Amino acid sequence: MTTKLKLDYDGITDDDVALIFYHRGWLVRKLGLVSLEAASTTHGYHVEAVVNADLRPQDVILAQMLLGSDIHREIYNFLHHLDGEMISQWNKLFDKKTLVLKTGIKVLSQETPNPNLTARLVRQIEKKKATP
Repeated sequence: MTTKLKLDYDGITDDDVALIFYHRGWLVRKLGLVSLEAASTTHGYHVEAVVNADLRPQDVILAQMLLGSDIHREIYNFLHHLDGEMISQWNKLFDKKTLVLKTGIKVLSQETPNPNLTARLVRQIEKKKATP
């Protein structure tokens, strides 16, 4: 069985994301990387890594935190887990966020596929050895 790790990086550059994967990407490799996709957003980046491991929700949250995902998002996920509110869409990354106003709809954030970052992160995962 596979598990999706959904990572949210806000307020950092693609170099910062690559550095995170340089130091911590071996965790994804250890879990058995199946696929990875990165996307640019208005505020940063989303990365979805599918791993060949059947992780419990609390393990998904821990792995996402260890991979540097937005700490506020992961705390929110963890609190939902503690409250027993693990609904089917608990680990959602929005590809588009909008705000409905009286004057119309305002796009707050939108995701755009980033194949260059995807390839860069996969290279980082494949080459970095685990460090104790």
